[in-house]
Amino acid sequence: MVITFVTFYAFLTGRKKVGVERKKIVVVATALILFFATFSVTEYMASMTGFYEINLYSLFILPIFLFMIVYAISDLEIFHIRLLGFQLIPYVLVIMIGSQFFFLENSTYKLLTVITLILSFGFSWLFLRSGKREIEAHKKVEALADELEQANLQLRELDRQKDELLSIVSHQLATPVSSVKWYIEMMLDGDLGKVYDEQRQHLTSVQHVCSELTDLVSMILDVSRIQLGRVKVEKQELDLAAFFKEILEIIEPKAKEKGTHFVVNIPSSFPKAMLDKRYTKMTVENLLSNAVKYTPKDGSVEFNVTLNGNMLGCSVKDTGCGIPKADQSQIFGKMFRASNVRNEVDGNGFGLYIAKGAIEAQGGKIWFESTEGKGTTFSLILPLQ
Repeated sequence: MVITFVTFYAFLTGRKKVGVERKKIVVVATALILFFATFSVTEYMASMTGFYEINLYSLFILPIFLFMIVYAISDLEIFHIRLLGFQLIPYVLVIMIGSQFFFLENSTYKLLTVITLILSFGFSWLFLRSGKREIEAHKKVEALADELEQANLQLRELDRQKDELLSIVSHQLATPVSSVKWYIEMMLDGDLGKVYDEQRQHLTSVQHVCSELTDLVSMILDVSRIQLGRVKVEKQELDLAAFFKEILEIIEPKAKEKGTHFVVNIPSSFPKAMLDKRYTKMTVENLLSNAVKYTPKDGSVEFNVTLNGNMLGCSVKDTGCGIPKADQSQIFGKMFRASNVRNEVDGNGFGLYIAKGAIEAQGGKIWFESTEGKGTTFSLILPLQ
């Protein structure tokens, strides 16, 4: 009956708790069930076999039981030892002073003892009242902590559901957007009939918007995968010389158009590399685009590529606006943009979040150094194999 009661009570109480509070209930309930079950089993076996000395073996469970109870008291703080001691002191003090009264014969000593006892009662009452307030405050704090933990769990679940929804919506958008893009390309190529100049102009504008929409859908998908821990790295053999040439063909015209001095230092030859081309290209291109975007006219951007054993290193150094110190800890956060450019330059705050996830998913590392008003240097390393 006791084992059944403990199990049932622990289940009802424990399912409403989380974290350490649930652990306390599990440890104490397990200790009690183990303790009573051992004695019950040995008693039953003794009555069935007539060998009553078997009860002595049940004593071996006592050290385990005591260890679990001590662990619950000391490590899990199932009892607030400090508060119990806080309350115990006045009781001990009053008992010790009061006990002297029965052993004193001198009336003066007895009077002094009575006065001391009355004063001790008074101070003890104040002491215990203060302790009671502390216990009540402690219970309120524990209750608030439990509520906060529950709220955090709900928020994490809502965040996970939001990312799942984003992923589903992005997947659903990807197919029709790709279809629209494909049909526009067919029309521009004349596969569906002759296209006049005015029509071509409008179709080209639509194609540009469609490409931007495709990039946005792809970016949202990447964000969802990183957030949910589902990044799909597809490593393939990569010709790094052709890879960097492809990126520079996109970035150099942008730098020239803005009047930015663009310096490139790349090795003359590269070893064989096994990397995810899409993620790596997206990261390097994003770092270079940001550097050009946030560097004023007549500023400079320096792109350095290095090889160190099996590691590929890239650094992008600019003389742009830099990142305020207060924002630096959040710069790789989702949808975060530095306060000094938030209202100055267009952006969605996804780029660096995806870059970090993309590099780390391939076993690499990305970091930066920045001084506001002087510029920023982003660096990354990637294993080639």
